[in-house]
Amino acid sequence: MAAIAGHLVLLVITDGTGHSYAVPNLHLLDARTGATVRTVDFGEWPQRPWKAQAALTEDGSFAWIAAEPLSNPPHVVRLARPGADPITLDSGAPGALGALGLSGRTLTWTNGGEARSYTLP
Repeated sequence: MAAIAGHLVLLVITDGTGHSYAVPNLHLLDARTGATVRTVDFGEWPQRPWKAQAALTEDGSFAWIAAEPLSNPPHVVRLARPGADPITLDSGAPGALGALGLSGRTLTWTNGGEARSYTLP
């Protein structure tokens, strides 16, 4: 999974350091400098981040669909804005969330085939 907006790049990087299993994290990188701008926990294990969907704005806000198997319901749409902790925008059963997209400042996705949206401030 990757997303690009302006000079920012969002990638999932898996790190197994200190764990008995791989831990996927979202890394927001500045392509001009190569520096990591922010790292956010992708979600609980197990999951398949390479099948995940993400959206990124030029100001560094990003959203993603993640599996959180210990939660009920187990899949969530999360949003991280600069300087703020990630929040959950929606949740649904496995396979219910999809079609994550961004147009201007409006984030869109579907939940069970129903269109949903959130306008970024």
